[in-house]
Amino acid sequence: MRALAKLSPLEIWHSRIDLAREVEHIEDRRLRRQLHAILAKAGKRLEQDDNFPHLVKGKQVHIADKPPAPVTATMGKLERSLTTRAAA
Repeated sequence: MRALAKLSPLEIWHSRIDLAREVEHIEDRRLRRQLHAILAKAGKRLEQDDNFPHLVKGKQVHIADKPPAPVTATMGKLERSLTTRAAA
């Protein structure tokens, strides 16, 4: 996780985290066991997960790659937005 802190948001978006491997680095034995149990249970029904079917692409389960869109706003527009919200 420390390595991710050094990356840009886009680099993090394209990175892959092996959650099972990261759980091994947790020092708290009880928490580690709980997380292993959650991962084992989730792994059995991963293919049935249909919470966000619009994000899944193809037959193999993975999230479709769609990097976040950059948001730009001028200071004037941002100030008007904040002033309007504060007045409400």
